[in-house]
Amino acid sequence: METTNVEKQYPLIYVDAPWESEQWPLEKIRGLPVEKWAAEDALLLMWAPMALVPDALLLLRVWKFDYAGLLMWRKQNENIDAYWFACNGEFLLVAKRGVAKTSYLLRHTIYDGARTEGEYKPEGFRSLLLTAGFICFDKIVPHLDLFGAYWQCIYPEYKKKDWDFLEG
Repeated sequence: METTNVEKQYPLIYVDAPWESEQWPLEKIRGLPVEKWAAEDALLLMWAPMALVPDALLLLRVWKFDYAGLLMWRKQNENIDAYWFACNGEFLLVAKRGVAKTSYLLRHTIYDGARTEGEYKPEGFRSLLLTAGFICFDKIVPHLDLFGAYWQCIYPEYKKKDWDFLEG
């Protein structure tokens, strides 16, 4: 993933890091200059499995964002015995800098959604992300999907209208 071509600053940055990918160890993710790509007033939404929330919180600090709260995707299980080894939820950390208004975004913190193949995020969350800029800034703002190109290689249907992907 080439990072030198990103000159634009974004009010909304979405991070669905491939936490367990050998291609993207934590040190490499930490080295991305997200603080340079973020606007002065910005919202950052970052997915993290429960075991990696401490690492995700550290990234917020490295990237110069303030933690504002978190949302949880509670993955519905038909048969709890079949999923005892897997996490039944994933967290979406909400962080901000400047005047991003997050209180309305954080009114509801737990969202139920069916498990999806390969842990692909449910459509409901993608809809929430598309409106997050309007909720926090009272207008539609440019978005950067930091790992969108990575996920699109795995899931060809992974597309976000009007979102920029960091291209590799």
